[in-house]
Amino acid sequence: MTQRAYICLTDDNVWAIAAGDGSEQERQIIAVGEPFDERRIREAVGALEAWADANGYTLMPPDYSLSEWSLTDLIEPEVFDQVFGDDE
Repeated sequence: MTQRAYICLTDDNVWAIAAGDGSEQERQIIAVGEPFDERRIREAVGALEAWADANGYTLMPPDYSLSEWSLTDLIEPEVFDQVFGDDE
């Protein structure tokens, strides 16, 4: 059975994988990826997804809010749409 984890950004804007469902008092980082770079988001997240799969983790969004902001607050609208929008 795999363990639950989620992708997040660390306080110093590095992509990472944290163990659990977001309800933990302290975030347990189990893998660190590339620094945040809006041009390479898909590559950075893809590498973390591959690591999680190879190491027995199932990535799922946290059940609980990790903070008061969302990705749309952090990423400029045109970049957000480019990365997460419809692939037309």
